[in-house]
Amino acid sequence: MQKILLKGRNVNIKNPNPNIKEIKTLAELPSGTGHEYFINSHGLEIKSFLKKDYSFLYITGLSAEDGTKISILDITLLNNIQNGIHADQCNIVHIYSCYSGAAQHHLNCIHGNIVLCTYNKASDVNVILLAQSNYDARIKNDSSLIEYIRDNFHLLAASDFSISYKLDDQIYNFSLSADEIKKMKSIEELPAFLHKKYDAFVKFYTKIYAEYHESYPEIFNLKIEPEPKALTQADLIRVFNRVVVLEVYNFNKSSLSNIKTMLNQEGLNINICIDRAIRQGNCELLICLLNYYNTKEVEPYILDKAIERGDINILKAILEHSTTKIGSYTLNQVIERGDVNILKAILEHSTTKIESYTLNQVIERGDVNILKAILEHSTTQMDFYTLAQVIKKGDVNILKVVLEHNTKEVEFCSLFLIYQAIERGDVNILKAILEHSTTKIGSYTLNQVIERGDVNILKAILEHSTTQIESYNLAKVVEKGDVNILKAVLEHNTKEVEFCTLFLIYKAIERGDVNILKAILEHNTKEVDSYNFNLEILFNDPTVNSYNNTAEETNDVENTSTINTMLNVVEEVTILGESSE
Repeated sequence: MQKILLKGRNVNIKNPNPNIKEIKTLAELPSGTGHEYFINSHGLEIKSFLKKDYSFLYITGLSAEDGTKISILDITLLNNIQNGIHADQCNIVHIYSCYSGAAQHHLNCIHGNIVLCTYNKASDVNVILLAQSNYDARIKNDSSLIEYIRDNFHLLAASDFSISYKLDDQIYNFSLSADEIKKMKSIEELPAFLHKKYDAFVKFYTKIYAEYHESYPEIFNLKIEPEPKALTQADLIRVFNRVVVLEVYNFNKSSLSNIKTMLNQEGLNINICIDRAIRQGNCELLICLLNYYNTKEVEPYILDKAIERGDINILKAILEHSTTKIGSYTLNQVIERGDVNILKAILEHSTTKIESYTLNQVIERGDVNILKAILEHSTTQMDFYTLAQVIKKGDVNILKVVLEHNTKEVEFCSLFLIYQAIERGDVNILKAILEHSTTKIGSYTLNQVIERGDVNILKAILEHSTTQIESYNLAKVVEKGDVNILKAVLEHNTKEVEFCTLFLIYKAIERGDVNILKAILEHNTKEVDSYNFNLEILFNDPTVNSYNNTAEETNDVENTSTINTMLNVVEEVTILGESSE
């Protein structure tokens, strides 16, 4: 029989067999003889709502009473398939979908002859991987249906397989149930159970075969083998694994007891079960599954799943497992999530270590609460690069949190932080550092600020209690030639500035900068005598005293600036080198 694949519009599973025809619209359905159809619509519930025909294998969502959306694969799809064949023909239809077993209850609504195969109960959700496995086992080979059932009978028993024959308006059904397997403690009980069920199926099929093999030779082209396929230890483990997985997916009141019983069997792979327990938020089930691991290490992706869910109880259950380890990837994932409670739970784990790049990631993120949690961890260490990142970030709140992290590293690097803030020109950052710092502001730092020429930065430095102004700094101010910088320094009323007034005046005169000189004289409170200065800049000012000082003759001096009236004027004199009249 020709095999045909129909996929739901949202189904992404690829067709693995190029010999199988794939169709997407009902208009493409063949007519005449029977075919073997594979309806792949995992995620769509099967019900018998009598709705209009759809041009695509696609069902819109309906709303339940509680407002929940329900996807419906209408039974009319099967009738569309059936309507195209002759009365003496028969189709085989496989449905791979959660709740697919519901279709078995509506055979009386389906026209014509059909063999319907479903792979789980009407009330149960199937797992996409299990449905895919059954699908692949049938669709990839050219064996007859009865050969497929015999070869895969153990797996079909684990997934509640059901097959119905509707022939000449008579319905015959055979169903397998995993309920008995759920109560088994080990695979040693499986062979006898499977043999018993296979014998029952042989009797079922033999009876139908005897009655219909002449009428429908393409359906009954082989007699069934009386003995089941021989199974290996791995085959039996696989059966147990499937039943555990399905019980986890269809968790109910009795499931935990069943799962605990089946977990007595060694060698099971329960990663998919753990993933499901995390998604369900089922902490009791999760702990039960984790206990099965014993000394086996919990996979990192399991921890990542718990973090992604954000359930603190689920996360703690995993963290309490003896083999759980926290890697840098996991820690970074938690930081990106931004959940402080989740982060604190991770930080409490004994294997957590904070690397410098993790701290830098937190600083860049700019979340104060996350940063505080990281800084409180015993393994967190500061270095120059990290502190430079804080300054570069320019976030005062982040800086304050780092500065409050009272460690030798922060204290040792205070001067480095100050230099970085000065270079950046960020007054708020600088003030925050200065408020915290006990570092003495020396002449070198002050000169750096003077050279930069930023008045606001300079004022912030001058306001610090440890700032000291040396003659070296004052000379730098005059050399800079910036009146605003000079005024800011002069307003810093300290003994050093007062003591060095004459030094400043001398430097200004030596430089020949009238504006700087004026600014100094306007601030000066000392008497200034002309004999202190033997420079031409004073010779043109009528208020300067003449105490036998000598000077070179000056011609056509244009600048006649007025020195502060606080100068002590003794008498007017004739400037040497000029004649009096």
